[in-house]
Amino acid sequence: TSSSMAGCRSGLSTFATANLAYNGLVMYAADDRTQTTIIGDLAESWQVSEDGKSVTFRLHEGVKFHDGQLMTADDVKFSLERIYDPPEGIVSARASLFDMIDWVEAPDSRTVVIHNKFPSGTLIPFLAEGWHVIVPRHVVEKEGSLKKVVLGTGPFKLKKFIPDEVFSTERFEGYFKEGLPYLDGVEIFGLEESTTRIAALLVGRIDMTTNVGRGLGKLDVKTVQRERPEIIIEMNPRLSFRFLQLNTAVEPLNDPRVREAINEAIDRRVVLQLNTYSTGTIGGPIFPGSAWDLSPAQWAELPGYGPDMELRRARARGLLAEAGYPDGLELELMHTTGATEHADVAEAITGLLAEIGIKVNRAPRARSETRTREAAGQFQMWNHGYGQPALDPAGTFGTHYLEKSGRNFHSWANPRIEELYLQQLAMLDDNLRRPLIQEMTREAVQDSALNVLYWADEILAYWPYVKGVVVTPSRYTGASKLELLWLDR
Repeated sequence: TSSSMAGCRSGLSTFATANLAYNGLVMYAADDRTQTTIIGDLAESWQVSEDGKSVTFRLHEGVKFHDGQLMTADDVKFSLERIYDPPEGIVSARASLFDMIDWVEAPDSRTVVIHNKFPSGTLIPFLAEGWHVIVPRHVVEKEGSLKKVVLGTGPFKLKKFIPDEVFSTERFEGYFKEGLPYLDGVEIFGLEESTTRIAALLVGRIDMTTNVGRGLGKLDVKTVQRERPEIIIEMNPRLSFRFLQLNTAVEPLNDPRVREAINEAIDRRVVLQLNTYSTGTIGGPIFPGSAWDLSPAQWAELPGYGPDMELRRARARGLLAEAGYPDGLELELMHTTGATEHADVAEAITGLLAEIGIKVNRAPRARSETRTREAAGQFQMWNHGYGQPALDPAGTFGTHYLEKSGRNFHSWANPRIEELYLQQLAMLDDNLRRPLIQEMTREAVQDSALNVLYWADEILAYWPYVKGVVVTPSRYTGASKLELLWLDR
């Protein structure tokens, strides 16, 4: 086998790189494009108790970390506790997903038991999301964190890392899945500029654009098809939304009338039409067209989704006047540099808000700075994107829309959503959960703090000799480990 190289859309994505080196207890199957099949990863089997309140996992025997030390149930217990009940000073973005967990025990080296407060149908799907990996306790306790260490049980181990340039790995010969991975190694290059990335693909410097993030824009597709028509291009709807986030901790965005006015003024059709990079589907917190989604008539009743833009703009101006801004106001909008998509969205928002008397001062910043400012709440408005792990919207709400959510950077809380979230988490029947999820959606859209604009498509390109490529709706599946990828050349 030969090594594979992948071009990364915007710097070196944490998940694109680290996912090669780690495993979870379970995962969404790498060869299932529908993302409906959950299989064991480090767990060879699991069993749910009769009362549904505990799940017992049996681990594969002889699994090793990249430093040669055996992975045990104690590492699993340690890793899960860091996710659902992180120690002081550690932020767990997805802790709310596991509100059903009471405690975890490791009765022997190959057995892990998760004890839940109540039966929950979302525990296993949430564990299958690619972020929830098992880390070496001995390394974390020695280093204090894994910010500067990449050491897991995964198919590839770190060989070389140059920040923002390259993440180079080699095959882990001690991998517990016999015969895998097929590749000798994977190199991921941080090719941020679109022209550089496309040039690297066309001359064969890279074998594919990354399957984590969208490697091509819609104009890039025409270039590739013209220059090298043999390159395979796939376009797929992706579990990744683009947003306009309003910081409710600062004036005047702490006033729900101002937020709702902004949401009403955003014509999502125009945002997509003016976007020279992306294609996508207009939606809200629920993946468009899924079994959880609202009907078109229900969406039309919510702020930001009605069909009559003149009526919506008039209502927006009225809301601003009620809030004490009859002559408009001025706000700053942060977005990333070097990303055509987000700049296009910022430009569209600037023009749309001008129509209701809001002057937008755009503040383009480097990606690293925007993420730092986002986490610190140092912004008024900010547009970017978030990948979502699964079709089940409970993951989106748990990550973004609860008061303690790890990605609630808009400092927003809604007691009704908190109540509904816990109620649906304890339900096993999705038909009973659906109306609660839909009510949560209406509450979130009405409050207009994290405003979903559209769900983006992914455009993936790879040479015909790259085999085993599978694109799943979410980037956080077994497919992203690249352990089933191989090169026919």
